[in-house]
Amino acid sequence: DKLTIKDIIFTKALPNYKIPVPTDGYKTFSCTDCGDKFLFESSYEYHINRKSLKISYFCRHCMIVTVFFNRCKLLSHIRSHAFKFATITVADLKIEPLPFDNLPFEKSNSSNLPRSQNEPEIYSRQKKKNICNECHHDIHNYGVT
Repeated sequence: DKLTIKDIIFTKALPNYKIPVPTDGYKTFSCTDCGDKFLFESSYEYHINRKSLKISYFCRHCMIVTVFFNRCKLLSHIRSHAFKFATITVADLKIEPLPFDNLPFEKSNSSNLPRSQNEPEIYSRQKKKNICNECHHDIHNYGVT
């Protein structure tokens, strides 16, 4: 099965996130565009600002190509024009994987370590690591799974 742009943007891949604890008496934060609910405003902000894919969209109302990094931001932008422009054209959307620079890795750099006298500077620049935020392994040693 090949996913279409329409499927990726307008169909939820996962069921709505349910807060795993009782929320009686607590303020919750809801994403208007996907319906997920969060107990903490910081979790909601992370959800809204996360980077999961690159979506380029030619907005016919703004007359510019705008780049979004998650579907909720795109849908929010489209919704902001709903009273003026009710339809979007799938041909105006381009979806790509995240560029490597946008992947969620901590960049650690070993430039603080002393460099050997005989080691050219080019090799010391190659010692930069891309560390996975979840497993804390160097991505170049383990690869992306």
